[in-house]
Amino acid sequence: MPMCSLPVKSRRPRAGVHLFAPVAGMVCRKRKEHRRQMILAGVSLLLAAVSLKAEASTAYVRQHHPSYLTVATPGGVIAQEEKTALWEPYRHQEAVVVSVDKWDGTLAAFHRQFEEIANPKKHVDFRRWSLLMAEGGLVRFACAQGLLQIDMSSTTPGTQPVCGLPAMSVDIVLTWDSSRLESEPGWAGFWDVARHPGKRGLRRDPRTTLEIALLSDGVPPEDIYNVLGTPEGLDRAFRRLNQIRPYIVWWNTGTEAAAVMKSGAALMTSAPAPEIVSLSSGGANPGRFALSPALHLRTKWEWAVPMSAASPIKAQALMSWLKTAPQTQTFMQKYQVSDERARVLNVNDDFWAKHLTDISARFNQWLARP
Repeated sequence: MPMCSLPVKSRRPRAGVHLFAPVAGMVCRKRKEHRRQMILAGVSLLLAAVSLKAEASTAYVRQHHPSYLTVATPGGVIAQEEKTALWEPYRHQEAVVVSVDKWDGTLAAFHRQFEEIANPKKHVDFRRWSLLMAEGGLVRFACAQGLLQIDMSSTTPGTQPVCGLPAMSVDIVLTWDSSRLESEPGWAGFWDVARHPGKRGLRRDPRTTLEIALLSDGVPPEDIYNVLGTPEGLDRAFRRLNQIRPYIVWWNTGTEAAAVMKSGAALMTSAPAPEIVSLSSGGANPGRFALSPALHLRTKWEWAVPMSAASPIKAQALMSWLKTAPQTQTFMQKYQVSDERARVLNVNDDFWAKHLTDISARFNQWLARP
C-alpha cells in the first residue's frame, strides 16, 4: 500500500520512524498536489477541445448556413456600390447575406409592404423588406405615421422621433445628349421645345419634378417651397408641366433615366448624377451625356426599419453596424457631385413629410388624365 494511504495512527510507532514522519507527510502532499494538477490539466485540455470544436462548428454554420435579409434600395450603380462597400463586408463579419430589392422610392411601393401583410399573395412578386433606403421626406412622414421603427439612441425626449439613419446624398441634375445639342439648355431651356425640339425625361414623382417646374418658370431657388406650399403655387407647377406634357418621357428609377438617354428616347432629362456619370464614362461614346452646372437638386436618403420588417432584430443589428462601420462614411461621400459652378437646392424633407400624401394623390390624378 502506498505511503500516502497508510493511516498514521493505526500503527505503533517504532524507534526512529517518527524522525521521518514529516518527510512522509510532505511526500503525500506533493503527490496529492501533482494528481490535482494533472486532473486540472486534463479538464483544461478537454474544455479547450470542446471550445475549438464549438468554434469550428459555429464557423461552419456561419459560412454554409448564413442568415438572410432583404434590403430595399435604388438600383443601378448605387446598388452595385452598396454590394461592394457595405453588404460584402457585412457578410464576412456577421455571416448575414443581404439581398437587394430595387424600388422606386415611392409612397405607393412602401404601402404595398403593409398591404401584402394584410392581404397575403396580393402581389405575386412580393419581397418583404427588413431595411430600406428612402428619401428623407418619406422617412419622416412614415416615422410620424408609426410605420417605421424609432431609433431610440438618436431620439431626444420631448422631440420628434427619429427613425432614419443618413445613408447618402444624390444630386438630381439636368443632362442632355451633347451629340444632338451642343449648348447647355438650363432648366428654362428644358421647357423650350421650339428652340430645342425633342423629348424630355422627368421623374414620375412629384418630388424634384414640381421643384424643377417652378425653377424653369423663374421662381428663385430660395422661394421654391414657399411658392409650392400655396394652392396657387401648386397650380402654377402643374400648369407648367402641362406645357410640355406631350414631350415627357417618364422614368421611375435612376437606371431608367440612364436608359432613356442611352436609347435616345429623350434629348434631355433630369436624372440622378451617379447614373449619368457612369453612363457617360463608359460605352461607345464616352462624354456624350453632359451634366449641366445649372441648379442641382440634392436629395438626402436614409436607412430605416419598417414596422413590417421580416427580421426586425437582424435589421436593427444591421442598422447598428451601419452607424459605426468605416465603410458607411466612404459610401456616404461617394455620390456628391463636385462641380464648383453648380448651385444646389436641398430638397426640403420637412415640406415633403407634411405634403407628400396630398401632392402625390394630385400628381397621380394628373398623370391619369387623358
